[in-house]
Formats: sequence, C-alpha cells, structure tokens
Amino acid sequence: MVICLGLICTEKIKNIFIKQVNVFALITIKTLFLYLTYQGTAQNMSNFNPTHPTKQLLAGYCGIILGGFGVHKFILGYAPEGFIMLVISVVGGSFTYGIALLIMLLVGLIEGMIYLNKPPEEFVNTYFVKKQGWF
Repeated sequence: MVICLGLICTEKIKNIFIKQVNVFALITIKTLFLYLTYQGTAQNMSNFNPTHPTKQLLAGYCGIILGGFGVHKFILGYAPEGFIMLVISVVGGSFTYGIALLIMLLVGLIEGMIYLNKPPEEFVNTYFVKKQGWF
C-alpha cells in the first residue's frame, strides 16, 4: 500500500513539474516571438526589451491581487503613481473606514485586467513608449 501511494505521489509531482516547465517554455517562446517580430525595424527594436512580457504578466497579476497598494505601478516604473495609490490606500483608508482602500483595490483590479488583456505590442507602446500612467 505504501509503495502504491509513493508511486501516485511521484506521478503527481512529475505532472506538476511538467506543467511548470510547459508554462516557462510558453513564456520563453512568446518572448522569442516578440523579439523576432520587433527585429524587423530599428525603431521598434529600440522599444523592445525581453522583460516587457514578464512585466506585463507580473504587473497584471499584482494589479489584481495587490492593486490597492500600487504594487503594479512600481513594477512598471511608475513610482509617483504607485506612491499616490499607496498613500490614498493607507492614509485615506484609515480616515474613511476603508472606503478609500476599497476604491483603490477596484482601480488596481481594473488596471490589472487591462494589463492582462492588452496584446504585448500595444502594452509596450502604451506603458513603455508613451508612458501612460493611469488606465
């Protein structure tokens, strides 16, 4: 019985490891595809950084989970906007019984969904080239 449980656990761990490797491979392939897509013109190549797709995913997920504290803004390099969200959430939330925090969480949720739903080219153009700070 113990041997059977060990084989089942080993199989589950193997499946989890394979899924994580597949996700990593997809992100790597996506980054390579973006690199090859942007390689055509010198202007687009200067705007491309291989970390942009990673920042898009990270900022999107942090916007959904920790958006009220402006973590996603700091990830994208928008420190003043992130600091504004942090101050409104902490200071404003303490004076308004958490209403300001709920509003900032809603703003972060919306921004996180926007980040995740934009195509990578449009995301780079909007947040790294044009430097759009809000929405």
